[in-house]
Amino acid sequence: LEKKRSDLSLLFQPCLKAVAINLFQAGMIADDVHRTPTDDTIYNSLLSGFIFLAKIEDIEKHCKKLFNVFQNMGGPFRGAADAIKQNIQENVKSKVGIWLNIDI
Repeated sequence: LEKKRSDLSLLFQPCLKAVAINLFQAGMIADDVHRTPTDDTIYNSLLSGFIFLAKIEDIEKHCKKLFNVFQNMGGPFRGAADAIKQNIQENVKSKVGIWLNIDI
């Protein structure tokens, strides 16, 4: 997600409240972030959700949940889901030698 932070900020800005509602409903951000969203608080909340995941299966599940939220929002969020998925798969493959199964 770090490589796509500025892109996510551009994506979130026009519809922060809708992004927050959808991510909150999926259980991906906290209520405080949902009530007063900014692109930074949404991004930090999403990132912190990944930091504490230890099992590959949990990472895959978390990624799929995020991508499903983006896919359901439609428009440019669908392209973002595909780009982030590719980026995460490549990063994990290069760092730990595992290809994540995060197809949606």
